[in-house]
Amino acid sequence: MDNNISNRLTLSRKKIGKTQEYVANSIGISKVSLNRYENGHRKPPLDVVVQLASLYQVSSDWLLTGKKEANHQVTTTDIGKPNVEPAPPPHHPQKQIPVISWVQAGAWQEVQDPFQPGDSDEWIITVETNHPHAFALKIRGDSMAPEFSEGDIVTVDPGVEAINGKYVIVKNGSEEATFKQLIIDGGNVYLKPLNERYPVIDMTGKELHIVGVVVEKRKKY
Repeated sequence: MDNNISNRLTLSRKKIGKTQEYVANSIGISKVSLNRYENGHRKPPLDVVVQLASLYQVSSDWLLTGKKEANHQVTTTDIGKPNVEPAPPPHHPQKQIPVISWVQAGAWQEVQDPFQPGDSDEWIITVETNHPHAFALKIRGDSMAPEFSEGDIVTVDPGVEAINGKYVIVKNGSEEATFKQLIIDGGNVYLKPLNERYPVIDMTGKELHIVGVVVEKRKKY
């Protein structure tokens, strides 16, 4: 790996005055992984570079090559764009959201106040939602594999309409929430796990309380 990349990663983090632990939690990776990126022992994936660029308020091209000014903000919409095009603005302003437990998600109420510092030990920064009650969850188990793996972090927006094919967080009647794909076929409603080893749940005619729709996935490396 080009040591200049690791130097730029370290310089950018220090310029915003944040620790490795804070940055790692903000973008959903481990502190060990970030340390490896900064010391040049491992090359960060492109999606991680884009998230870091957004957090550091610099260009992903600058982080990778050092060729652009360090004051250009880049978002996930930059991927695949020609280098000569200016980066479009993010979907929403940057927002810090908590990574909550599945029990907390199961107890979610539409009338609750927005999450506050202290509600969670882990927070991430996202541009995919600006909903005041948005939150994140860590995937458990393999019922949504291979698309979602244990340890991945998903961002949940309670304000997005739950339509056919969306990945949703649903109250399952117990203390915890569950994560499935919503399938609407005519008048029938199903909750579908992506892993074929798990059964499809027929919710036709039953009360279905959808907490929110998944709008972002952060892969665990």
